[in-house]
Amino acid sequence: MIKTFCVALAIAAPLAGVNAQTTDATKAYIDAGFAAMDINKDGNVTRAEFGAFMRTRLDRQAAEFDAAFKQLDSNADGKITQAEASAGNALLAAHFAEVDANHDGSISKEELRSAMLAAQAR
Repeated sequence: MIKTFCVALAIAAPLAGVNAQTTDATKAYIDAGFAAMDINKDGNVTRAEFGAFMRTRLDRQAAEFDAAFKQLDSNADGKITQAEASAGNALLAAHFAEVDANHDGSISKEELRSAMLAAQAR
């Protein structure tokens, strides 16, 4: 069922004005995602397989987020200052005031996580 939905998205892409090259890339991306989810390779993705895939993906993203935060937090005080952001991530430095939700001059993990989630929801 999930593959059918994903393939339908790939087929609908040309109707939305997406060119054939993008459609081929989109289909390849969808097929790779489906293959990663189909743990037992039976051509179907069960709720359990999808759940396992998502847990693994979210765990990996959480580890990557923690590592990136730790790298930016050069003095290991649990927050990123404007100077640390400027030294390690130009995009974060440019949007520092927006991400610093409580305007205390530093960005906590929670503030950065919230800003990233908000950006994904746009």
